[in-house]
Amino acid sequence: MKFCTKCGVQQDVDSQFCTNCGQEMEVSNPVNDTPAPGMPTPQPETQQFSQAAAPATTAMPPMPPMEQKTPIYKLWWVWLLGVFGFLMLCCISSVVIASLADTSEIDEIIAEIEAAVDEAVEEQETAVEDAQDTSDDATSDSASDDTEMTMSQQQAVRSAENYLDFMSFSRSGLIGQLEFEDFSTEDATFAVDYLDIDWYEQAIQSAEDYLDFTGFSRQGLIDQLKFEGFTEEQAIHGVDATGL
Repeated sequence: MKFCTKCGVQQDVDSQFCTNCGQEMEVSNPVNDTPAPGMPTPQPETQQFSQAAAPATTAMPPMPPMEQKTPIYKLWWVWLLGVFGFLMLCCISSVVIASLADTSEIDEIIAEIEAAVDEAVEEQETAVEDAQDTSDDATSDSASDDTEMTMSQQQAVRSAENYLDFMSFSRSGLIGQLEFEDFSTEDATFAVDYLDIDWYEQAIQSAEDYLDFTGFSRQGLIDQLKFEGFTEEQAIHGVDATGL
C-alpha cells in the first residue's frame, strides 16, 4: 500500500498517478505502510472517500431566463378590437336615433287606434243602455199584464207553457188538457188565447211525432190530426210539411 507524496491520499499499489490530485506516484516500500518523515498523516478512509468523490460531482446547468410576457395594453390586436367595438357602438346609436326620429308616425297610429277603441266602447255602452231600457219596458208590460190577470189565469198560462215545451197541441186539445187539470173552461181558454201560438207549426210537430212513433198513410195521418183537434187546413199543412 502506498500514499500520495503530495496530498497523502491512499493509492493502489499499481497506481502511477494520484487519483485525488494527479501527482505522479513514486515507488514506495510495500511492506512499510508508515509514511516517510515529513509526509502528511494519511486521512481516514471516510475522508478519502469524500475527497475522492468530490471531483465526480457534476454541476447543474444554469436555468434559462424566464420569458417576460408583453403587457396586454401593448398588443396591437387589443387596440384593434377596441376600435372595432367603438365603431359598432356608434352604428347602433345612429340606428336607434333614426328609429326614434320616426316615432311621430307611430304616435299617429296609436292615436287612431285609441280613437277607434273609444268609439267602439261608446257604441257598446249605448247598445247596453238601449237593451236595458227595452228589457225594463218588457218587464213593466209583463208586470202590468200579470196584474190584470187573476191568480187562476196566471197559473193556467204557466201550465199551458209547460205543456207546449215538451209536446205539440191543437187549440182545442190544449184547452181540454188544461180542463183535465181542473182549470175552468174560462181560465183554460184565456190561457190558450193569451199565448201567441202558431197552430200550423204545432200541426207539423204533431205529424212528425206520429210518424216517428208508427207508420201512417197520408189520409190516415190527416184524420189523426183532425182527431187531435186541428182544423182540416192545419192538418193538411202539417202532413204536407212531412212530405207524405
